[in-house]
This record gives sequence, C-alpha cells and structure tokens, in this order.
Amino acid sequence: CTTETLLFDIESTKLGIVKLHPSGTRLQCENPVFFLWNGNNRFYLNNDNNLYTGEIPPGDYTLLMFCDNDKNGHWTPGHREPFGYSEIIEMYEDTISVRGGWDTEISW
Repeated sequence: CTTETLLFDIESTKLGIVKLHPSGTRLQCENPVFFLWNGNNRFYLNNDNNLYTGEIPPGDYTLLMFCDNDKNGHWTPGHREPFGYSEIIEMYEDTISVRGGWDTEISW
C-alpha cells in the first residue's frame, strides 16, 4: 500500500461537483431539467438561480436536458390517445468526465 494508491482510493470514493451554466436558448424552455446519465443511473442537477449543480460519483456521463412541460420532474413520452407530443429532449455533444473531489464546470 503506497501513498499513491491511498490517494487514488480516497479520490475515487469522493463525489465530484458539477456546475452547469446553461445558455439563454436552453432557458427559453419553461421548466428545463438537466441530468447526467451513465447508462445505469440518472443524477439530476439542482437549479439555484439558473446555476445547475449536483454532487455526482466519479465516472463518465452524458448530459441531457428536457423541457418538463407537465412539471412532474420526469421525461414524458408522447401519447397516442389522446394525442400529445413528447417532451423535447437534447443531448450535450461531449462526454462529461467527473473526478472525485474536483469541480467540473460546463457551459452549454
């Protein structure tokens, strides 16, 4: 057991802080919801005066945003009867890498 392995183990168990600064076009949506997805889990970002933040486990994620028109906090698919469109969803073009104990800032 060396200092490097101890520091790696400690860093991999810490949560990383993600700070998202959305652009004006994304905020034109009445209720935008941002979340990170790693293929298994979703981690939603909290809104604090148009700064979206969250404590996220280390790893690689896809950043997604949808307009929550029905204000239920979850993406809603369309309906066949009565007909209704699905909520619009967008995906950030790059992979987000989160490191334990570090801040990750994103402008989108």
